[in-house]
Amino acid sequence: MNSSTPQNCQFRLAEQSDLPSVMTIYDLTRAAILATGSDQWSATYPSLELVKNDLKHKQLYVATINHQIVGVTATSDIQLAYYRQIQWLTDDYSRHLIIYRLAIHPDYRRQQIGSFLLRQLEQLAIARQYDSIRFNVYSRNPNAMLFYEKNGYQRMKGNFQLPRHSAISHCFEKILK
Repeated sequence: MNSSTPQNCQFRLAEQSDLPSVMTIYDLTRAAILATGSDQWSATYPSLELVKNDLKHKQLYVATINHQIVGVTATSDIQLAYYRQIQWLTDDYSRHLIIYRLAIHPDYRRQQIGSFLLRQLEQLAIARQYDSIRFNVYSRNPNAMLFYEKNGYQRMKGNFQLPRHSAISHCFEKILK
């Protein structure tokens, strides 16, 4: 644990018994997003079915403090087809860990939990011999873009627009080696 690690914060693969807490964090995050008028997450995204699929494939991770789940994120090594439009730092023959749906419980925001999750995912990716971490961020979420940039991720040239969104998404990448 380094000096910027939240006290008593742990990182682990999610378990079936975590689903209610994970969905609560996603529900609270969705409500906050929708309250801003953003269409980043719909009323049904992320769905319980989607999160169960992440869990089934061992791609769902949680941050805990004193055994309470305070943050969640999903990962994959499958990139969105839209990513082909982006000018990445690494080529498509490299191995990339993709981050999806990083969310922090509202009571624990601004306490370095998100940065802690990113550092843990970076260590996980290095251990699994990935070359970089990639993800996309909705352009109407400037706080998220600033957060990722402060954590050493670079915004890529190019963007794309998902069919259900009214604005574009920007992509970010961090080389791990």
